[in-house]
Amino acid sequence: MIKIVNSPAGERLKKFIILLLSSGDETKTKDYAFYAWFSLYINFYEDEKISTGGVRITQKGMEFIYNPSFLMSLPDKALIYFWLHEIFHLLNRHNQRLAIQGHKKETANIAMDIVVNRLIDMHIPKSFADYKDSPLENGIHLDKVEKDLNKKFKGRLIYENVYRWLIENAEEGSTYNPSAGQWGDSEGGNGHPQQFDVHLDDEVSHEVGKQHVDKAINIIRSRGNISGSTEQLLKNLRRTKKDHLRQFAVATQGMNGNSVESTYRRPNKKIDGLKGKKSGGSEVAVILDTSGSMLNDFSAAVSQIFRNGYTIQFIQCDTEVKGHTKIVSPNQFKKLKLKGFGGTVLQPAIDYIRNNKSLNKLNLIILTDGYTDKLETVGINKTLILTVNKKCPIKNGNVKQIVIEQE
Repeated sequence: MIKIVNSPAGERLKKFIILLLSSGDETKTKDYAFYAWFSLYINFYEDEKISTGGVRITQKGMEFIYNPSFLMSLPDKALIYFWLHEIFHLLNRHNQRLAIQGHKKETANIAMDIVVNRLIDMHIPKSFADYKDSPLENGIHLDKVEKDLNKKFKGRLIYENVYRWLIENAEEGSTYNPSAGQWGDSEGGNGHPQQFDVHLDDEVSHEVGKQHVDKAINIIRSRGNISGSTEQLLKNLRRTKKDHLRQFAVATQGMNGNSVESTYRRPNKKIDGLKGKKSGGSEVAVILDTSGSMLNDFSAAVSQIFRNGYTIQFIQCDTEVKGHTKIVSPNQFKKLKLKGFGGTVLQPAIDYIRNNKSLNKLNLIILTDGYTDKLETVGINKTLILTVNKKCPIKNGNVKQIVIEQE
């Protein structure tokens, strides 16, 4: 049952969705029918107070809220484009990704819309969906940004990468500087771009939002209503992190470094009365980038380190070392108070380890979001970096990196 308001705008949208669900011409519609099936799990609401429309997830489930007058103003292909745009936001779980990373909302919204529009343009033919010659053309008109992005952006087309590209390519003092709220050739007035849609805040946690989206996809998949090409697109959008964490699990098995303690229980064999040495088990140094946005992954990674039986010399760092704690159990880690949350400069933590005689023989694991200074690990035996979305820049040293691509 389609949960759409009984109104001219609602009936127009419902008619289109039903047409996709009931069409017998599968060669033309099966690639798009998935989005119609997905819409059956969305509650559609009307609100004249918002300018266009947007999506969010609440305790009641996924919601698509739209201005009925705006929806009625869209030609058929623009209406389809707008509907797909909102579906892609939900499939990418953009709202939750913004919330857990603390990004600047306006720049984040632009990054999300650029990603979604480019994905639609890549996978949906303009004969089916197109926003040209419609009111949607007033949104995301950042010609300079788009041209630079097309020419210079080399990363995977995901929200975090585009957001970081926008921030890093801001031109200080120019009309295009998103960090300062300046967007150059935008049409929105006061230096702000006209938004393609309204970005609403979710009312549930990241995990609850994920459950709502995944449940709908899994039911549709079990009924055979996802084409091969759509399945591949979903796989690319929602690449699992488990394989990367498995790589991390395997890599950490070779990261142990023996700790040796002085003790009277094992007397010195050569000189009577002096302390001897005993093995204190396996030990590694871990640097936590506390400016990062991957706390769930940090916890999973640290749990894996403990499963390998290691004691952790735990160093917290944002732009400077914020704390050093020896951790011997997962429960101790859970009780640890995290410090910092400033910028990301990790070299001071590496230097701290290198200059500490009790640490500089240990192998090093770094947990970070990847947006760091250029790291030099010469003098450290081995370094394993678990990072999100991009590799850290490395000046030199014996370093292996595993990149988790966030969902």
